[in-house]
Amino acid sequence: MLGGSFILSNTEEVNTSNESLYLPYLLVAGIVFVIVAVFIFAPIPELHAQQEAKPDSGGIKQERPLFKERHFVLAILSQFLYVAAQTGIFSFFINYVRDYMPAMPGGFARILPDGMTYMKDGMGHITERGASMLLAGGGFGLFLLGRFSGSMILRRVRPHITLGGYALTNVIMMIIVILFPGWFSISALLLSFFFMSIMYPTHFALGIRGLGERTKLGSSFMVTAILGGSVMPILMGWIADNYSMRTGFIMPLFCFIFVMIYGFNWDRFFKHDMEPV
Repeated sequence: MLGGSFILSNTEEVNTSNESLYLPYLLVAGIVFVIVAVFIFAPIPELHAQQEAKPDSGGIKQERPLFKERHFVLAILSQFLYVAAQTGIFSFFINYVRDYMPAMPGGFARILPDGMTYMKDGMGHITERGASMLLAGGGFGLFLLGRFSGSMILRRVRPHITLGGYALTNVIMMIIVILFPGWFSISALLLSFFFMSIMYPTHFALGIRGLGERTKLGSSFMVTAILGGSVMPILMGWIADNYSMRTGFIMPLFCFIFVMIYGFNWDRFFKHDMEPV
């Protein structure tokens, strides 16, 4: 919301100036500085995870090299693609809403917060700033709700099944976003935030499960999977520039398909990795 108020237009015109672009980054830098200060003084406990691999016939537990742990290696790839999809959706949400949100009745548009819409031919149209407000209040609100509700669901439903089910739902949401532009697709795009909410931490937990004393090393590899968020959205932008904004959502669609496959098959990968070497 702060970023949108600093750099996005609240009129029919699209803001192409970078004059105030530095302001939200200064704000982010200040927040990160506070977090760094907290971690400098916070005690971080030593981690000792349980070894779940089955012993061989001689009673010795042998470990596969990390790169041969299927559930771990595929978790990194799946996390890479999830973060790619997440960053792409976050980044192009405003563009999509500006391009495909239908006009609103003037009476309804006038009761919305100032700067969220502009009037043209008696109808209300969403502004860049209005789309950013919808992203903050609607999208990230559903993301937050998904985190809280997901933590309760994960206590009752196996995590990999939850991950696969949520990814399947987002596959459907992306198909709607691509094929049915309008109020239906805007609603689907917003709902995708809810079903993305548990994916990052669930991937993380599934990926490092059973690594024993290698858990810290495995965790460091899992963290690097966020690189997907800096690589794949470039492809999404290229598709959008050369075809259309809704076509660009093919990228997160295929990412969620892979996440779905990983989630539903994680148990098979894990059982294989826990068998004697």
